[in-house]
Amino acid sequence: MDTSIVFAEPDYHALRGHLLADATREQGAFLLATCVETERALKLAVQDVLPLDGDELVEHDGARLAIRLGALFWATRRAAGGGLSVVVVRSHPWATDWVDFSAADERDGRSALATVRERVPGGVHGSMVLGREAVAARLWRGDEAVPVDRIVVVGPHLHIVAPQRPRPAVVQPAVATHQGARMHVRLTADSSRDGVGR
Repeated sequence: MDTSIVFAEPDYHALRGHLLADATREQGAFLLATCVETERALKLAVQDVLPLDGDELVEHDGARLAIRLGALFWATRRAAGGGLSVVVVRSHPWATDWVDFSAADERDGRSALATVRERVPGGVHGSMVLGREAVAARLWRGDEAVPVDRIVVVGPHLHIVAPQRPRPAVVQPAVATHQGARMHVRLTADSSRDGVGR
């Protein structure tokens, strides 16, 4: 099956600009996307880029990005209301020509994925890691991780980015829990985006 994530050029540049602005620490964002699936193709067409800033982060340093649970709730509420998929994106700003999901990304992504699937059930969701010159991405259909074949950037010229093939990942069926040991991506209960009207 052919898999892709499709961006409008301004959205892709805005995402890269946000994620790679600071080479000393990781950054994060959520993508909201429309899912298009046929017999031969699975595509997420990005509708909105939601960069995470200081208010949505509990920890934010060179090797750790702790996202407030309310920020994820805010993104999933928007996705559920519009029938959209959620892609959780993070940067590895020190990575140049190769990037992959770290062991911590794999482990801690389970909690975020469980929350997304609980709040936006039945959808195809995704995860992406962006380095300076490289990207790794996968789409999730239930517990199955499907590597993304290409990132398509649509503008005056069509630009195709070929992600590296991440190592296979298996997500055990999980109940969304948000407690426990400090994690690489940790979800916490307080957030500025937890309020009504956002």
